[in-house]
Amino acid sequence: LLGRHVALAHPAGSHAWETEWNGAPPSGVALHRLRGVPVLTGGALVEIAGAAAREALAGEGDVVLEDVRFHEFLAVPEGRPTRVQTTLSAGGEWRIHSADEDEWRLHATGRAAIDGSVDRRVPLPAPGAGGIGAAALRRALEAHGVDDPSLPLDELWLEGPRAFGRLAARAGALDACLQAASFARGEDSVPTGIGRVRLSPSNSTPRWIEVRAGEGAGLALDGDGRVVLAIE
Repeated sequence: LLGRHVALAHPAGSHAWETEWNGAPPSGVALHRLRGVPVLTGGALVEIAGAAAREALAGEGDVVLEDVRFHEFLAVPEGRPTRVQTTLSAGGEWRIHSADEDEWRLHATGRAAIDGSVDRRVPLPAPGAGGIGAAALRRALEAHGVDDPSLPLDELWLEGPRAFGRLAARAGALDACLQAASFARGEDSVPTGIGRVRLSPSNSTPRWIEVRAGEGAGLALDGDGRVVLAIE
């Protein structure tokens, strides 16, 4: 996902990774299709930043990303290579750039740290009938201009400001939380950032998401109710 790693001589403690995608990102990286061009989802950019922090920062525990900002879609044009570069400073500031020729574009920024793991479990949702199916969710995203969206939810249940979703794929857990929050607020907005997200080192596969739209909070849970991702 990250590519070749270099520990930079200056500034001390800084790191860089660079990879080249030949018309497509690695398998499992979530994509939307915007005006016919494949672009990485916000969740995919967060996954890249989290992988960099996990590899380079000292300590064991959760990766915590703060002040995440999405500046521009990272397009992966079919038929030509895209270079992707991730940098991380000694202070935990990270940036993700790409270039399909010689011009570098900034896509996402934020701060990263390693925090002590919290083995948190919550009761699994027990939604009844009346869920919103994947087809309806897809139509809502397409109405916002995103065609052929990467849709990580099989079904979504709304209960006032709360929403529960059943995940279709692990790679889309964060995207599922963001999409569910938009539906719970009655919006079809594309997020421009995240205040704080916690990524567990657990290898458990997320199965469910729960969001509270009014609080801007979201959780991804494995089959036992263990929290593997939290938007705080």
